[in-house]
Amino acid sequence: MEYSATSKYVRVGTRKVRLIADAIRTMSPHRALTYLDAMGKSAARPVAGVIRSALANAKEKLAKTDSLT
Repeated sequence: MEYSATSKYVRVGTRKVRLIADAIRTMSPHRALTYLDAMGKSAARPVAGVIRSALANAKEKLAKTDSLT
């Protein structure tokens, strides 16, 4: 099953966000959050918020968040 989250009206350029998204695309959510916390990019904070929101949505639907990719 697919879980999603979006963030609107973020004042960060799409090219900057795309660089961050490409770097974490294949990681598990927990590893990606650790990576984003250590990253010094301005776009890392909004992307981490979206990942946290998607994890919360998955937990709400009773999914095991350990097995998400």
